[in-house]
This record gives sequence, C-alpha cells and structure tokens, in this order.
Amino acid sequence: MDARIDCSPETEWLYYEYEWGDMRGETGCVSAAFSEHQWESPNRTAPARRVYIGYRGEAARDSTRRGLPSGICGAALVLENLPLVSDTGGGLVDATDVTGDGHDPNAYVLLLYEESTITGEECDGELRSARLRGGQWFIRVGADVGDFVRAEARDVMFEDVRGRSVFFPEMHWQARVDEPIVFR
Repeated sequence: MDARIDCSPETEWLYYEYEWGDMRGETGCVSAAFSEHQWESPNRTAPARRVYIGYRGEAARDSTRRGLPSGICGAALVLENLPLVSDTGGGLVDATDVTGDGHDPNAYVLLLYEESTITGEECDGELRSARLRGGQWFIRVGADVGDFVRAEARDVMFEDVRGRSVFFPEMHWQARVDEPIVFR
C-alpha cells in the first residue's frame, strides 16, 4: 500500500520513475516536505544553507508507503548553498564526494536501502546510502518563503543495490518553502 496524493499545483508532492534491474515503475505522487537549515557561524563544517525535500506524513513514517519497490527505502533531494531560482541546474554529486569548508554549492540525491532480503523487513534495520554515479538537477520554478518550489532530476544513476543497478529517468519534487531553521 502506498500514500499517493493528488499531483495538483497546490499540494506538496514527489514523483519518481525508477528502474531497478529488470523492474520498472513509478511512485505516483507521494506527500513531500521541505526543510531548510542555515548555519551562520564562520567556523563551521556544515554548509551555510541546506535544503532537503523528502517525505511527509505516512510516507515519512512508513517506507512501504512510498511507492518504491521492496528493498529501496527512500530517496530525497538535497541542495547545499544553492539559490532556489528558476531555470538553474547542474550536475549531481555523490554525498560522500562533498568536501570543503561548507561554502561550496552541491546538489545530490540520497537513496537509502537495506541489505535484508526478507520481504517486509527490508527497511527496518541498518539503512545504507547508495553511491550516486551521475545525473542532472534543475529548479523549474524558483520560490521564496511561502511559495512552491518545483525541482527535478533526470538520468539519476546509482551503483548496484543488492546486485542490481538503480536508475531514475525522472524525479520531481514540489514543496512549499518554509522559514529556515537557523543555527548561530
């Protein structure tokens, strides 16, 4: 069972098309959430700004409600030190390749999975992050606080997960921009 919702211009959602080995499918629109954290200390290792668009509601609490195949636990978009401006984009990097002093711009997609092969228990234990091999991200509709931001990623490829490659031809996110949480 999943937690599909309406993909309207007035709802917060994410939608993924996926290929995992010979399995192909789509998530449908699943409830999404936006969060932003800002770190103001000049002596930091965290980015000055991190935007995360992931799951909300039932989909956040229960990985079986995300519309993904059993064994893939979830995926989210992360933007670091990048403005939410329309018609911007670039290459995705793997989260483990993010280095520096927290001032560099980075964009990546996180994909979590578990090694367990017991049906129904795949996302109940130790989650692993799949290594991102490539892809492109785009801000289709930029936004300020209170507005909807619309982002997408294309041709997102991950290294093998349980012996099969994971590919997302398309990933879409729409979420309302909330006030940031600021750390001083």
